Amino acid sequence: MDLSIVCLALLSRSEASGYEITKKIEGPPYNHFCHAGFSAVYAALRRLAGEGVVEARALSQQSRPDKTLYRITPTGTARLETMFQQTSPGEDVVYSDFLFALFFADLMPAEAVGRLIDQRIAWYRGAIARLEACAAASGETPFGHSTVRQFGLAVYRAALAFLEENRPALAATPTAADKGHVHHLKVGNA
Repeated sequence: MDLSIVCLALLSRSEASGYEITKKIEGPPYNHFCHAGFSAVYAALRRLAGEGVVEARALSQQSRPDKTLYRITPTGTARLETMFQQTSPGEDVVYSDFLFALFFADLMPAEAVGRLIDQRIAWYRGAIARLEACAAASGETPFGHSTVRQFGLAVYRAALAFLEENRPALAATPTAADKGHVHHLKVGNA
């Protein structure tokens, strides 16, 4: 997702500093939509301010330098709406250290692969519990928020079920005699 759209969307919810925007992007749920560091966020905000779609104001702080807060302008709101109408979402991009390690599982001892899978199973269980707790505590949320949370739960539950169901086959490191042999894994109802 284009960082300008992300910044405008976040500012449509409330005014924020560049630091606050960056911290939101680093954490859930926004870290599922894009990745950006402080310098990229500040550069995007300067560009958006130059285009008149956001305004900056200084906020005095006690014994600290002034903080710059940004807010979306009516022109920015109109641009954001236009961007959402004209932008076709690209393909989902997934970068996963776990999948990278699993891809090269044949280079690891079976017990290391088993530990890797067990750690990911525990991670999925924790992520599912956090999303369920978030849903229970959130009360009324915008349609988009609850839809994305439910989508995340569906993906995590499916991945967890796959790993739990196929752990024995996944953790079995192929031997030299297995070269070229394809493990048949269970997928969904197949």
